[in-house]
Amino acid sequence: MKTALITGITGQDGAYLADFLIKKGYNIFGTYRRLSTPNFWRIQYLNIQNKINIIPLELSDSSSILSALKQSNPDEIYNLAAQSFVGASFENPINTGNVSGLGVVRILEVLRQYYPQIKFYQASTSEMFGDGREGVLNEKSFFGIGKNYDKTFWTGLIRQLIVARFIEKNIESYGIILINEKGNKFLSSPKTFQISLDHEYSDDDKILTHIKGGMSADLELMSILKKLRKQISNKLNLPPYIIFQDPSLEDMTLKYPITISEIANIHGVGEGKANKYGKEFVDVISKYVEENNISRIDDFVVKTAGSNSALKLYIIQSIDRKLSFEDIISFKGLKMDEFVKEMESIIYSGTKLDISYCTDDVLDEDQQTEINDYFMEAESDDIKLAMDEFDGEYEEFELRIYRIKFLSEFAN
Repeated sequence: MKTALITGITGQDGAYLADFLIKKGYNIFGTYRRLSTPNFWRIQYLNIQNKINIIPLELSDSSSILSALKQSNPDEIYNLAAQSFVGASFENPINTGNVSGLGVVRILEVLRQYYPQIKFYQASTSEMFGDGREGVLNEKSFFGIGKNYDKTFWTGLIRQLIVARFIEKNIESYGIILINEKGNKFLSSPKTFQISLDHEYSDDDKILTHIKGGMSADLELMSILKKLRKQISNKLNLPPYIIFQDPSLEDMTLKYPITISEIANIHGVGEGKANKYGKEFVDVISKYVEENNISRIDDFVVKTAGSNSALKLYIIQSIDRKLSFEDIISFKGLKMDEFVKEMESIIYSGTKLDISYCTDDVLDEDQQTEINDYFMEAESDDIKLAMDEFDGEYEEFELRIYRIKFLSEFAN
C-alpha cells in the first residue's frame, strides 16, 4: 500500500484529492497549521475523517517539515498548502512568499538531503503561465478554454445542461456540479448541443421607476436618510448597510414611519434593529413629514409572520439550543440551501441568530477574521461581490454562513 502526504488537506482540492487516493488504496496523511484552528468540515463532509492521519506542519519551519516526513514516511507528497487569498497576499507579501514560495524550497531541500526517493507534486496556480492555452498546453487542452466567455454565458449553459440532464447540482455539496451518466456518455461521443443565450437585463432596470405596488419613492427623503445613515455609520465605525439597507430606506420613503413601533415594521428592520438604530431616523422623518405637510398612510401596514412562521420559530429555538445544522435540516426535511435562506430571512427581519458554535466548525479563526474584515470595509453585503473579492478562496456557503453571524452581531 502506498502512502501519500497531502499538505493543505483541509482545503477543497486537498479533501477531494484525499478521497480520490483513498479509493485508489492509498494510506493518507494530511497536514494542518499548528497556529490556526483546525477546520476539517470538508473531510467530514466526504466522510473520510477516520481514514486520514492528521499531523501538524508549518511550511515556514524546515524542522516541522522533517518531522512530518518522519511521521508519515510517504511514497508521494502533494503540496497544496499555500496563501491563496489574493487580498491577504498583498497585505502581507513577505509571509506569503515565505510560505507559498520558500515553503516549496524547504520541502525540496529536505527531500534532497534525506528522502530523495519520495515523489513530489507541487500544485501551483496556473496564473503564473498567463494564457493557459499557450506554451506547454495547446489549443486542444481543456484548461482555460472558457476564459473568453463571461459569467452570463456560463450561468445559462449550466442551467440548460441541468435541464438536458447532462449534469446535476447537489445542494448539499454547496455548489459542486456533478456530471451524471448521460453527461459522461455525451463526453465520450460529443454531438452538437445548441443553447439560447441569456438575455442581459441590465438596461431594462431604467424602466423601473416605481416600487411597492406603483408607489413612487420620495427621492428627497431618500437622500436625507442616506446621509443620516452615513453619519451614524461613521460615528459607529460600521459599514452603512449594517445600519439599514437600501430596500429598508426605500420602504421608509413610502410609509414615513414616525414611531419606533412603525419603523420596526419596515421591510428588513424588526424590533431589535429599530430599537438599536431607529430613533434618529424616526426624528428626521417626523420633521420631514411636518415641514412638507405630507399625508401619511392612514393604516400603517403591520407585517405578519407568514405561513412559514412555525419553521422560523423552530429554527430560532433550535439555534438557541445550539443544535447542529445537520440535526435541524434532517428533522425538518430541509436542504442546506433552503435552511440557509430561512436563516437569512430571519436575520434580515432584524432577529439575532447566534450561530458562532457552527461557524467555528466551518471556518477557522484566521478565516473568520479575514471575512469579518472584508464585510467591515465593504460597501455592500452582496455575496457575489464577496466571491469576486476572495477569488475562489471561499465557497458561497461559507460566506453566506459568516454573513449571517456578522449581521446578527453588528446589525441586529
